[in-house]
Amino acid sequence: MGDIDDLLNELKQDYQGGRTSNKPQPVDRKPQPSDSLEQLLHEIKREVDKPVQSTSDSKDSKTKELAVNLSENVNVIKSPANEEQTEKRRREALKEKARRWLQKLNPESEEGMWFEEFSYSYESKLEAAMTYLEALKEAGK
Repeated sequence: MGDIDDLLNELKQDYQGGRTSNKPQPVDRKPQPSDSLEQLLHEIKREVDKPVQSTSDSKDSKTKELAVNLSENVNVIKSPANEEQTEKRRREALKEKARRWLQKLNPESEEGMWFEEFSYSYESKLEAAMTYLEALKEAGK
């Protein structure tokens, strides 16, 4: 508090009686509390921003890594081995559908009699039914 009182007294003398001595004004002044608070706040903000930037960079790198992994997975899915597996599953599903269709087919119906003749050129009625159902699907029925 003594520093503030001294400054106030000097100011009072300047305004009241006019100071005649040319004392050099003190250049070295202590940082004001608001200056140090602002500086401290600025430093804290800088420190807080640093981890955010590195986290952002790590998020970007993780995103890039995930994108690379995803594209690799897509390539694996499109590989010939997977295409063969997909075709095998499709054929199995078609075979099951053909079995159900054959069970429901009335051999004495028009379609049943037609199918009987159609199936003569195949090794089995199941194979013939699979071909027939596939053709119906392609025709859009």
